[in-house]
Amino acid sequence: MILVILQVAFGSIILQYLDEIVTKYGLGSGISLFIAAGVSLSIIGGVINLIFEPNGVIETLTGGGAEAIPGALIVLFPFLFTVIVFFVVVYAEGVKVEIPIAFERVRGMAPKLPLKFFYVSNIPVIFASALLLNVQLFAASILPKIDSFENASSNFLTYFGVVDSSNVLRDGFLYLITPPPFFSRNTAEHFNFIITATTPVFGIPEWLHAIVYIIFILGRNFKYGCKKCG
Repeated sequence: MILVILQVAFGSIILQYLDEIVTKYGLGSGISLFIAAGVSLSIIGGVINLIFEPNGVIETLTGGGAEAIPGALIVLFPFLFTVIVFFVVVYAEGVKVEIPIAFERVRGMAPKLPLKFFYVSNIPVIFASALLLNVQLFAASILPKIDSFENASSNFLTYFGVVDSSNVLRDGFLYLITPPPFFSRNTAEHFNFIITATTPVFGIPEWLHAIVYIIFILGRNFKYGCKKCG
């Protein structure tokens, strides 16, 4: 646990140092460039996996049948959804509201002040994600581990959080505010898990878990944005 905490701390210090160097001698913000590079790598790697992995696009198309093309589109759904989100975010970032300004001493002049319609940033998302990672890290070390969920008794600690033998949150309140698990690279299997699966102790549907997590992230980011804008 101490080594993990030191690794996170020193990694954050090095990242801040690199951010200052890139911001001073480079172009734009270093953190933003690092995030963009990581997202680009994830998108390219994800598309390659969707195409060449087992049950991917190539295997689905070579299987033939009437469901080959619809099946390939379902496999590519994460990439298509990423493209849609990208265009929506770029459009929303470019939306501006022009506010007319009137001068009391200068008649007839009405210049307009362009203001962004959305004051959004990636910093609130980073803070919220870091908080949830800390929740997962410390919950795994504080909460008791349960080897068999069938014999798990409901007490205060289990309502707070349930950790399996692999130090992974599987149920409880803390599990609801953490990201949904990703057990399969197959898009159809993952959506089937979200729709039909339940938690092992309290039987909470995974679709409810996903909704609670989204509300928690949006609520925290909205609160941060309100404080930032005054």
